[in-house]
Amino acid sequence: MTGLREAQMVLEYYRSSPPTALEMANALRVAALAEVAAGERDSARKHWSEARVLYVDAGIADGVLEADRHVALLCA
Repeated sequence: MTGLREAQMVLEYYRSSPPTALEMANALRVAALAEVAAGERDSARKHWSEARVLYVDAGIADGVLEADRHVALLCA
């Protein structure tokens, strides 16, 4: 599993370069998973929500469903 620091570095890279919607959504997904593991639930929820929008833009229904599930769990 990717550590939180590595996931943050990937996000920084993609935010400074022009990734596709799917690349950015996947980077946000990895970061959110690492944040949950590190106990950073608010950041994880924010990143899952952002990833969801990008999965919608990319037409990736499975990504939208996964993001919805994680956001619901993090809001409970």
